[in-house]
Amino acid sequence: MPVPASRERRALRAKIARASSKFASEKDGDLTELRREFKTQTIADYIKALVDEAPALTMEQRDRLALLLRGSTSEKSSYDLLDSVPRATDEVKEKPGVHAATRPE
Repeated sequence: MPVPASRERRALRAKIARASSKFASEKDGDLTELRREFKTQTIADYIKALVDEAPALTMEQRDRLALLLRGSTSEKSSYDLLDSVPRATDEVKEKPGVHAATRPE
């Protein structure tokens, strides 16, 4: 799905062009940081377009998607983390005689 470039993204693209030209100066900014910010803005524009056209999400769905955005600091990928988050459709397995509210996590 092509996403129109936001005003912020167009401005960042112009800054990158200035910073990568042979006439660049210190005030044009760090090219690596500008590229990182451009990529972040591109992702933000895409997510906003998806959210705008999607039906309302439940809190569980938002939590699962937030895990992807937070990323992982361990060797597990974000997708591995998603597999560990219970879904509303998952059955909760109870131990006999132990109520869910008193069960230790």
